[in-house]
Amino acid sequence: MPADKKPERQKAFATRARTGCNTCRRAHRRCDESKPVCQRCARLQLACGYPQPKSDGKASGVALSRGVRPLAPAIRHELSPCAHIAASLDPLSTLYFDYFKCVVVSQLCTQPDGPTGFWSTTLLRECTHDLSVLNAVIGIGALSRARHEALYRPSLQGQNGVPEVLASAHYTPAVQHYSKAIASFRQRINTTASHEVVPARTLLVYTILFSIFETLHGNTSAFDHLVANGLRLFHGRLLGNHASPHRDRLVSPRAPDDSDVYDAECFLTRTATWSAIFSPMYPQSRQVLASMAAQSSSAKCELLLGPPPPDRKSVSVKGFWQTWWQFITRAVLWHLRARTILDQMEQRQKVDTHTDDGNYNNNNNNNYGESNVDLEDPIAAVTLAQIEEEQRLLVARSTLWRSETKARLDEIVCSGTTKGNCARDAQIQADKRILTMMIFDVQICHLSGCFALDSSEDAWSTQSCLDECNAALDVAQDIVADLTGPSSDAHESIMSDGLLIGLLQLARECRESRVRWRAFGLALQLVLRPSTRHVKSFVLGMWACIQAEEKARERGTGRIPMSHRYYWTAASWDEGRCALHVTITSREPETPGEVRKQESLLLGPEIWKLFQA
Repeated sequence: MPADKKPERQKAFATRARTGCNTCRRAHRRCDESKPVCQRCARLQLACGYPQPKSDGKASGVALSRGVRPLAPAIRHELSPCAHIAASLDPLSTLYFDYFKCVVVSQLCTQPDGPTGFWSTTLLRECTHDLSVLNAVIGIGALSRARHEALYRPSLQGQNGVPEVLASAHYTPAVQHYSKAIASFRQRINTTASHEVVPARTLLVYTILFSIFETLHGNTSAFDHLVANGLRLFHGRLLGNHASPHRDRLVSPRAPDDSDVYDAECFLTRTATWSAIFSPMYPQSRQVLASMAAQSSSAKCELLLGPPPPDRKSVSVKGFWQTWWQFITRAVLWHLRARTILDQMEQRQKVDTHTDDGNYNNNNNNNYGESNVDLEDPIAAVTLAQIEEEQRLLVARSTLWRSETKARLDEIVCSGTTKGNCARDAQIQADKRILTMMIFDVQICHLSGCFALDSSEDAWSTQSCLDECNAALDVAQDIVADLTGPSSDAHESIMSDGLLIGLLQLARECRESRVRWRAFGLALQLVLRPSTRHVKSFVLGMWACIQAEEKARERGTGRIPMSHRYYWTAASWDEGRCALHVTITSREPETPGEVRKQESLLLGPEIWKLFQA
């Protein structure tokens, strides 16, 4: 070859954008091809669809033209609107439906304890035959789009950087579709014949959809009202209550996604109970849940305390995890039941003691008092003995869960990795991550059960307990680092999850300074600027109590006097939902016979810098 002749240019390697989702291909970006939504589209909140594989020509032309890959092959014709629904949707409604399917579902599915199958399959299937569900889904998609636009478009940033969702062009369509869904649901309830019952499955779908909309909307009172009414309509049919006379109506006829529906029932009850326990902003839900929990006192132990850990030889790690969330749902209901009964007994005792005392003034939230029960009252003594027995059973069962979870994790760690089997290695890593998260959740559940009836609140400060708390926080720190690290995709927190609640529980109950601030700091990392007000309010209320308590910490002993320990007893958002009005109340008066001290705080936009990440 002549020296002056340049070598022929080799053909460029095939573009990396030749495979992947439609959005990444158009942008010529590498796509990880995650299903149903790739990581890049989920991070940027873009519509994510995949090209259909080549067919024999018998496939629907409409399906091929849309170019959206189904979320599950078994329900291919039901995940996009069926023909008669698609024909009735205008282009904007179709855009919002696709946004819900590709973005909102992806966000909901990233919640560790959420009912993934319910989000990605059941809800989308319901859209094909229920126009009210379709309207609710479109409304949620439009509202989520409006929130995203308000968060990241400078022109929609209000005073002090608070996003103005109402100024988004997507907000009005969101409210219109949501209003249609609410109106048609109410009409269905009101026109149902007396001998007919709206299936619990349908009630569940509506309640969850409406609660998600109001959570995104930031309307706490509407959320509380809708969830409380939904739980009332479920009465006796929730959580697989086999003793209920309505059990046969739960899912009729039996559907292939019953397990997903059951997971969704647990999720709704669990998150509503967490809201009732950790925040005073959900009084209606608390009342209904407390009634449900009190009525379960006559149930069998299995129904009251939830299932034991399943056999590891017959149930996968994923199934083990799902069963755990069924157990924890029953556990948090028991905590609410115990707290409610003990508070009622204490209030009756106070009324009897202070009936003739003109200076008596009960200015406190009844849901947050200590349990100084008069054991000379025979009814109180019997009731307390019953609750103590239930506590013993709960702790015994949580001990089983703790030992079985550790055994499973040890087994996974010892199995190691295998050369050349990438699929198995990926499954091992996924199982290890699940079990590691469970280690923290189970430990907090166990400690909370052990000390549930400790009115002195000193058991959390013993050295043995502090050692266990620090060990749990070591695990949580690794989990939070994995969820929030540079290589992870940050998603907004729509609903509270087990990890956040566990950290807040630790910060609230354990008053040892280092443990408390470490737990609260990790919780704060999980709540980002795009997170909903529902989630942010939990952290803000906890922050108000911690700040007030820490001011009274004794320098010598490090102890916080009971008269300077606080409950979060009232809260409300201002008209623009930019500031949270918080009232905290001391757990005991400084002097016996006096009223408990209250403090009111306005947590305005300047506090929102906590969530600027």
